[in-house]
Amino acid sequence: MTANPMEARTPPWWNRTLATAHQHPRLLQLASGLLLALSLLALLLVLKPDLEPQLAQNVSPTADLADKGPQNATLPIDRRHPTFAEEFDRLRLQPQGGPWRTSFDYAGIAAYTLTTNGEKQLYVDHDFRGTASAPLRLNPFGIANGILTITAAPVSDAEASKMWGYRYTSGLLTTRHHFAQLYGYFEIRARLTDTPSLWPAFWLLPDDGSWPPEIDVLEQLGREPEKITMSTVSNATSSGKKRPAYTHAIANVPTAATAFHTYGLLWTPRQLSFYVDGQEISNTPTPSDMHKPMYLLVNLAVGGPWAHDPDPAHPTTGTFTIDYIRAYTINSSK
Repeated sequence: MTANPMEARTPPWWNRTLATAHQHPRLLQLASGLLLALSLLALLLVLKPDLEPQLAQNVSPTADLADKGPQNATLPIDRRHPTFAEEFDRLRLQPQGGPWRTSFDYAGIAAYTLTTNGEKQLYVDHDFRGTASAPLRLNPFGIANGILTITAAPVSDAEASKMWGYRYTSGLLTTRHHFAQLYGYFEIRARLTDTPSLWPAFWLLPDDGSWPPEIDVLEQLGREPEKITMSTVSNATSSGKKRPAYTHAIANVPTAATAFHTYGLLWTPRQLSFYVDGQEISNTPTPSDMHKPMYLLVNLAVGGPWAHDPDPAHPTTGTFTIDYIRAYTINSSK
């Protein structure tokens, strides 16, 4: 996700490249694989010259986890003593003394959606009013047996008229103003979605309110349910240019939308390492602007250029299901 409402979310470069290729199928017939890749990359740079895509170091473009169970990686953490542990026995919101708030820390409509992502939902809770004088009672959160479900769903015409014209509701949880941590291991156990136009994510942002940096532990598109994208966004570039640089790695998880898996980030002063079911997917050096505490966000977005908008004639409903979210400090000996 992209947190700054003044910055547009740029999809991973290979998704932009593939989209361009599908629009111009003759390219696939007129060039070899190497020439095609170079040509499309050149086209991308013309379309988005401020983007500096980088593949995360020490990773193949796609790590395939098919037929591989949990690897139980040895991590430099003590799992007996998490610094943050949300087991979702109930939804604990900040007004009731819990860790979560259900909106961004921005003013106006930017508190309820990332407008520059082109998203089609508002993030709401039971007390959300929109432009109405009383709460609309639109609740995207459900909890049963220690499992949180975030549901994205269409609204009626009457409800949309009180939501600045937005046609979908969904849910966001963030620990802003409650929990932030510098370095450590951050993990979510979740079942994702295969509903087209939905976009679940688990990510970290700086507690000082700056952007970038940003760490995307997990992003997935319902239209590509097996692909898990793990990314960083940073202003710290070797060229010294004042524009964000991105790294991306993709894990192929065939059952991401039908079974629970763990998705983790090990963040140290030297390196960022991404994990799925205990298996390291990629690692990249820690950028110089990622040495400050960051807080947690988890959400389910709808639509936008990357996720693709729902068909207005066939409104979509889908879920993001979460078992737990935990954080740990790194052992002092590591």
